Amino acid sequence: MGLNLSVARLGSVINGIVVPRVFTATNLGTALMVGAIICGGSAVAAVFLVLLDKKADKMDPNGKSAKLSDDDKFKCSDLLTFRVPFWFLVLSCLVTYMSVFPYVQTVGGLLQNKYHFDENTSATLFGIPFIISACICPFLGFGIDKIGRRVVFIMFSSVILIATFVTSMLLPDCPTEEPCYYEVLPLVMCGIGYSIYASVIWGSIPYTVEPRTVGTAYGICTAI
Repeated sequence: MGLNLSVARLGSVINGIVVPRVFTATNLGTALMVGAIICGGSAVAAVFLVLLDKKADKMDPNGKSAKLSDDDKFKCSDLLTFRVPFWFLVLSCLVTYMSVFPYVQTVGGLLQNKYHFDENTSATLFGIPFIISACICPFLGFGIDKIGRRVVFIMFSSVILIATFVTSMLLPDCPTEEPCYYEVLPLVMCGIGYSIYASVIWGSIPYTVEPRTVGTAYGICTAI
């Protein structure tokens, strides 16, 4: 999960650096075309993944393709087996992501209007939390697997994120026309808090549900 998050956040960083500069140098249509090409590459990768999956089925020692039994298939009644700890994780995920992502998505405007950065520099600085996440999530995931105490880590990350938003709210405006780097501190704090939280929360879900419903649990949590 740590490596998965690292690659995903790296994509956000590259987007923040590349797309605004493409838009500035050309036009909106070209910037959207870059996104379309990248999504097309993702679709091609998905096709190759299907082919690899079929090949793996053929290599089954018994010569049979893997099939779900009736017990393994999803049933609506499975939702009744989810206990309170899972729903608390879902609630925690909801309120944390609805805090972190809006902050990161609007901080570019904050950097321009309050701290006098140009559009391209703001687009680069907005990626600081994702850069931190891409660098440390795999190591955090490994460490948390060894240490445990996932609930303590979730609480610790929440304290960091609360401090992040309060700090950002209380920082003064830039007193000069030159750019001020005040907001870098909350961005770094957000990156650390988010990285800890994401590394813990997604790896905690299998501990709260039955093994056969892990996929459904991940789907529900991601959707919410």
